[in-house]
Amino acid sequence: MHFGTNVEDACSLQLLRPNATKWNSLFLAVERLLSVMKDKGEGTIRVLCTDLKVPMFNPAELAFLTEYAAVMSPVNQHLASRGKCPHGVATSNNQPADRQTRATNSESSCH
Repeated sequence: MHFGTNVEDACSLQLLRPNATKWNSLFLAVERLLSVMKDKGEGTIRVLCTDLKVPMFNPAELAFLTEYAAVMSPVNQHLASRGKCPHGVATSNNQPADRQTRATNSESSCH
């Protein structure tokens, strides 16, 4: 049994795996998981977890992931719209807000 095919067949989408090279990969993975659960139902994820022999998320974990996605969505949209951090990690350079705004116009705040 190939698990990737199993997931894609059950979800009609591939689940995303967070990685260290894209600043928003964890957010995108959580967003995709929640989208699959909304569209296909929690039972679909439960069956996949059973097939993959991994524990299913408990209600508190699902609530946390839902809140995480809600909080991070505007952050993701803002940073993506700036085009400054397509593949880096967003960081703060501890400058006062007005100086930081000017600085980010001339240099990236990503690395």
